[in-house]
Amino acid sequence: MNKSLKIGLILLSIGSIFVGCSSDEDVASSSGNEVVEIDFLGWGGIEEKDLIDRIIAEFEVQNPNIDVTFEIPADYGPKLQTRIAGGNAPDVFYLGFPEFKEYHEQGVLLNMDEYITDLDMSDFYETGIEAFSGEDGSIYGMAKDWGTYVFYYNKTLFEEAGVKTPAEYVAEGNWNMNTMLQVAKEIQAASSAEFGVVAEPSRWKAFVGDDWVDENKNVDVTSTQFAEDLQFMADLWLKEGVAPNVEDLTTLGASDRFAQGNAAMYMIGRWMAVKLDTVEGLDWDIVPMPIARENDAYTWVDSVCLSVIKNTEHPEEAMKFIKFYVDEWAQAEMASSGLGIPVRKSVAESEAFLSGMEGINNSAHVAYEASTLPVFDNWSSVWKELDLAFTDVFNGKITAKEGASLAQEAIDQIGE
Repeated sequence: MNKSLKIGLILLSIGSIFVGCSSDEDVASSSGNEVVEIDFLGWGGIEEKDLIDRIIAEFEVQNPNIDVTFEIPADYGPKLQTRIAGGNAPDVFYLGFPEFKEYHEQGVLLNMDEYITDLDMSDFYETGIEAFSGEDGSIYGMAKDWGTYVFYYNKTLFEEAGVKTPAEYVAEGNWNMNTMLQVAKEIQAASSAEFGVVAEPSRWKAFVGDDWVDENKNVDVTSTQFAEDLQFMADLWLKEGVAPNVEDLTTLGASDRFAQGNAAMYMIGRWMAVKLDTVEGLDWDIVPMPIARENDAYTWVDSVCLSVIKNTEHPEEAMKFIKFYVDEWAQAEMASSGLGIPVRKSVAESEAFLSGMEGINNSAHVAYEASTLPVFDNWSSVWKELDLAFTDVFNGKITAKEGASLAQEAIDQIGE
């Protein structure tokens, strides 16, 4: 595919891989030879916990004076908020993009600049660097991984029905929203799948491009193109009937519909690969998002960073662990787990990731130029108004144009 795929970042991928070693130029330890305890808070399932445990174990072998304790609380957000407010914050913790922005504005995150001078930042995707930087350009979080939205498809259903696959359209350079809709209709008619595709309404960002936020961080969703893109998604179930509607998804979720063969295609991110890989009898693959506009393909990204509390007693040790986490060895471990896309280009473009999940076209996630969606003010409030207005669009009560107009009116009043 010769198209350039832009990647927008919200909120929430070597020739030889070697074990990352501590740099001699690291900032000297603040604790001498004492054993330092680093408290690390995050979230995730069993696979995530296993990965973190492996990374911590190797880190502690190389740094015997640092012990890292990792915890996954059931109520991560409230737990982190309570601990920070109570002056008992963990040293290192996960932050999705919305949370990062909020905590950064509160001034509680460590400025990492002086601790990462030895890192080759050109090897990191700019998407992750810019997302977790302040307006002054300083870095307050290191992206630990990221995940682009792609289209999963059920290979068995397509083979049995004799329908041309999304991968074949990609190979021809003809994978776009119109051909995707055509494929959805064909596979729905010719196979046992009830629906040709499933896409959760909350994932609408992947359909609307990245030009609704300008360089001055102003949000404008009133363009004709935005309304057309949003309406196209809603019409997959409202008009075309090739996708389950909002009510349908309350009875059987999107991932279960794809896993059970109820839907032949599924738009979702990299993180779903681990779950789907465990479904017995499910033979699937992935392709990039369909091109929505001429010569302008687009997808959306979720990312999580590792941040350090500003008043930690052990900034050097905390940062040494984070740098180890984003070093080649740890990123290769993450790549092979299927949990996300490496933040280092050298690892994402290596066999560690590209062959990390056997039989899967992993390159669909990383084969394109990435551009970061500009950050805008009043982030949480703006998203709330967008999602609120678009709920009626997805339920067919109003058009996308009407929903966008209502959302814009509400957004324009924020901060006045």
